[in-house]
Amino acid sequence: MTYRPFPGRHEDTVALVTGSTHGIGLGIARRLAREGAAVVINDQGAHDGAAVAAALRDAGADATYVEADACDPDAVERLVAEAVAEYGRIDTLVNNVATWRHQPLDETELNDWSFVVDGAVRGHW
Repeated sequence: MTYRPFPGRHEDTVALVTGSTHGIGLGIARRLAREGAAVVINDQGAHDGAAVAAALRDAGADATYVEADACDPDAVERLVAEAVAEYGRIDTLVNNVATWRHQPLDETELNDWSFVVDGAVRGHW
């Protein structure tokens, strides 16, 4: 099945997408932008989120980037505050953030596993 953008579906909405500088999150952010949403791009700073937001703006979207670690409650509070300061509200929240360690399982220690679980569970909470 092929999914095509539905122009205007998200017109006049504001979407915050965590973990949206690459991968699935970036795809979600692009789709929301193509369908009319203003999009808040987010990640913890490991990727160039400002460039992602600029590329969306170059394509005609309204987008901004806020760096924040979704596993840190204080950073999340700042993320939401900055999004609301920029757009006045958040209509759509996509909790897409995830973390991982690129290493074999037999080399993974407890602190590495805790990092992965925090990103996959705590970040969504």
